Amino acid sequence: MTHKILCVDDNENMLKLYSLLLSDIGDVDCAPTIEVALHKIRGQEYDLVITDYTFGRIARGLDLLEALQGREQPYRLMFSSDPSPEELNRTVQELGGLGCVEKLQCNNLAHIVREVLAQGKDSPLLQMYLRERYSGSNGDSKK
Repeated sequence: MTHKILCVDDNENMLKLYSLLLSDIGDVDCAPTIEVALHKIRGQEYDLVITDYTFGRIARGLDLLEALQGREQPYRLMFSSDPSPEELNRTVQELGGLGCVEKLQCNNLAHIVREVLAQGKDSPLLQMYLRERYSGSNGDSKK
């Protein structure tokens, strides 16, 4: 079975990188805006949506997660260019997402995506990453 992955980012270079890294896992579709992503999701079923957190001054990746809230599929991962606080990770999960992963520190993107598609939200690799990343004892994210 070929997986369908939608990558949403306003940075064209990131979309190219996602396509390159994930093309051996499934069919990668890209959207440069949340509006384009929502249009694509209405006309196509995806197994996984990977979205950036920041889209200029107006839109946020959380807006996309809110629009998808309550849907069983697709799985959703949030990527942030900046170190993300534990609160953002919690918000992503409350909106039905799997968690928030830092773009520049996620050397295992393809492995995490492959495992999420095979095992869903209980992916051990994703859970390990999130535990290590958000294990601050006082609620602050680990640096």
